[in-house]
Amino acid sequence: MSEYANFFELQGQTIRAINVAEDDKSVSITTDQFVYDITHEQDCCEYVRIVKVEGKPEDILNSPIAMAEEDSDEIPGYKYSYSDDSHTWTSFYLKAENGASVKIWFLGESNGYYSESVNVTKRDTQNRFLCQESEATKCNKCENQTDGSYGYCPFDEEINDVKHSCNCCDECREQCAMDI
Repeated sequence: MSEYANFFELQGQTIRAINVAEDDKSVSITTDQFVYDITHEQDCCEYVRIVKVEGKPEDILNSPIAMAEEDSDEIPGYKYSYSDDSHTWTSFYLKAENGASVKIWFLGESNGYYSESVNVTKRDTQNRFLCQESEATKCNKCENQTDGSYGYCPFDEEINDVKHSCNCCDECREQCAMDI
């Protein structure tokens, strides 16, 4: 289970790695605690990709981030003939305390029916996704009372046709750990 994150959370953190996927469809930003993935969840007939990276990502590594902004601005002076009826620009800007900066532009196109948005999710550095905070007060498996607390979820997959999350009570968590 992934947790949607706010790109602005990167402000104050130190980036250790930035990886742009070879297919130009996603970016992963690694800090000391989290990996932030910037991606589009493909639905059907939309096309979302990175069209420009301005600045050198390696220049902002190992320096605290002074500014992290997400915007919907187009690339200034960019001449492009859109192939579909609808398009959405999304940009991500990072400026480090050392003065270096990077801006990444995504362009999404579709017939107007499909989402062209780009999402930011985060997971811990051990590649586990974080569970979302939940209002649930019962265990997902046995329905015993649970505190619904926020935390790491080792059961972010279906086990014996039951979806597990951090809302499992302690007893079911231990049983699920044995099932894995």
